[in-house]
Amino acid sequence: MNKNKILYEYAKSCIGRNKAPILKEYGCVEALSNVFKEALGEELGEIASTYKLISLLEKDKRFLELVLPDTENPEYGNLIISPTGYGNGKIKSGHAGIVSDSNKIMSNDSNTLKWNEHYTLDSW
Repeated sequence: MNKNKILYEYAKSCIGRNKAPILKEYGCVEALSNVFKEALGEELGEIASTYKLISLLEKDKRFLELVLPDTENPEYGNLIISPTGYGNGKIKSGHAGIVSDSNKIMSNDSNTLKWNEHYTLDSW
């Protein structure tokens, strides 16, 4: 089984669970890192900052960068990161998650403090 499928299936099993016990409402990177490590036994290398995480992943040979919207149909199990400081300045914080099925994205929900599918590719 490939790593994307393993990550996707494990991430789906985490829906409704608290995966960011330390950083809570700002815990998207913590939650993503915890899900990734639990699913694959590997560290992402960052738990707090989308800006730092993207910088690490850009240098990490395990990952290939795909830029939306050029990649309009990302595969489930792909990481999705919109880092702080990379946008148009209208949104102050970045966000990170995992692409799910049915045009959805799994990530830490700041309102419920649970791992959830509360975004679509369009609303992201």
